[in-house]
Amino acid sequence: MNQINQNAVVYVTDLGFLTVSCLSLASALKASPNSRFDCFLILVDVPETEIAKVRIYFEEMKKHVEVISINSDVFKGLPSHSALPPTTYGRLIMDKFLPKHYQRVAYLDGDTTIKLDLNELFDYELEGNTLGAVVEVGL
Repeated sequence: MNQINQNAVVYVTDLGFLTVSCLSLASALKASPNSRFDCFLILVDVPETEIAKVRIYFEEMKKHVEVISINSDVFKGLPSHSALPPTTYGRLIMDKFLPKHYQRVAYLDGDTTIKLDLNELFDYELEGNTLGAVVEVGL
């Protein structure tokens, strides 16, 4: 019987960041060969032809990645700004698209390279806090 993971890694991206997000997720899977988390790509306004390529990419790696396609119409009525792409809102409402059984969810930016096992991230003690975050480190 398969054990249900209590943790999830999530990326939210559009077509412009799709390739780098896939590479980032691939690096996370490589760094975490015995992953105790499920992987999700929430794709905003990505054409079906590109979604098919994403599925093939991860199938060839023999990795299961759940691809969720959404339309930016779900963000209608929210404030808009030229500096805020629709994917910004996707991060804030990603829980609406995920199964409810996850205890911890890690959102990762698509422009990150993962070099260490992400399983340790889910073991980190949040000391009663609901949210953990890191400061982006410059080069």
